Amino acid sequence: PFLHGLDTHPDAWFEPTKIVFAQNLAGLEVAGIITKISESDCERRYDARSSDAAEWLWAKRMAISTCYTSHQLQFHLVFGHLALEAFVALAYKHLSQEHFVFRFLEPICGDVGFINRSWGIELICDLPSPEGTKHPRVVPSVLPLTGPACLEAVLRAQRLMRIEDLLWFDRGGYLQGGSGVHASTPLPYRDTATKLFAVILKFTEHVVQYHWDPTDASLAAWWEAVWSWEKMAPRRCTLTQSNLAHLLATLCFSATYRHDHS
Repeated sequence: PFLHGLDTHPDAWFEPTKIVFAQNLAGLEVAGIITKISESDCERRYDARSSDAAEWLWAKRMAISTCYTSHQLQFHLVFGHLALEAFVALAYKHLSQEHFVFRFLEPICGDVGFINRSWGIELICDLPSPEGTKHPRVVPSVLPLTGPACLEAVLRAQRLMRIEDLLWFDRGGYLQGGSGVHASTPLPYRDTATKLFAVILKFTEHVVQYHWDPTDASLAAWWEAVWSWEKMAPRRCTLTQSNLAHLLATLCFSATYRHDHS
């Protein structure tokens, strides 16, 4: 659903893929790759045992191209940059620059939160600037997708995004079973992320405890606006010290480790 049917450059050969993993106590292993040509509903399946060497190499090339394209345009840009922008933009709307939540979010989200308010989205989707000019080197020049297809990929991800794609450490979140990887399966990224999140959460708990004011009207307004966003509404929760610290830790983790190492 993320890439199928999007326009490609005339000289590009791109078949969106699904990668099937097996998991055991040794970790994750690629069990197979499924490709699907955009103009067709027919799927082709490959695996290391039954496919010949050339077919398997081809499938892996398509898998790498799919992963790179989908990750950069959708999982990294939309689920990361654009999702975090909502929280920072609402902080600018409801909080003063002296408010502790604003002072916590603004430094860590300067790039991650606001890339699409600058040259970023123009470069990524080959769009004209407000002055009508275009960048000489754009992302579609190194991807199989055209500029309009890159924009559609971004818009698709915005439509498909679920709150679990942001709240990784909440129940059902990506690192709380949402990825499908069993807790018993070694996964270094998850294991490191879990340790880092625990440290960040301990820090945000102290920050919130120090600054907490139950009569803080601007914080209440920001909190209400955040959970009124259609993506967040299914997990709406009350404003408490614990819930605030957890959300701030999630945003900090997303703007730092998740942004830099995913």
